[in-house]
Amino acid sequence: MLGQRLKDAIQASPLTFEQAAAAMQVSRSGLDKVCLKESFDVSWLRKASAVLGLPLSYFLPEMDGPPHAAVLAACQQQCQELQAQLAEARALTAPALAQELATTRRRCRELADERDQTLETLATKELIITQLRARQPRPAHALSGRPPAPKRKS
Repeated sequence: MLGQRLKDAIQASPLTFEQAAAAMQVSRSGLDKVCLKESFDVSWLRKASAVLGLPLSYFLPEMDGPPHAAVLAACQQQCQELQAQLAEARALTAPALAQELATTRRRCRELADERDQTLETLATKELIITQLRARQPRPAHALSGRPPAPKRKS
């Protein structure tokens, strides 16, 4: 069907098949083969449109008229509906995100307070340990750095 439309367009044009083939950068036999096909690459449609001065829609008549317009209208309607749904989702999501952010910030403050308390407790315990060590007399071997001598049996 598509090949036949191309053949009809060439026959209706002032070009011969040889001239059309040369303009489409294909041999005459190559153009004849294309004209026998039911479908072919879009690049062929572009070449044929340019060479013959026809719109792409000439080769694809189903793109003309109401079916195409109906599909376009349906797509536009669906796009508008999706945009409305997106706007609703953004509106609903913003308060939820704000609440989640507030909760996260509050938890971060709680963790920072807990960390500070832990560090304070640790510093207090280290101070107490240091003070206790300072009060206790040290054995002689602790001051010299040598282990204590073993006890002798009598």
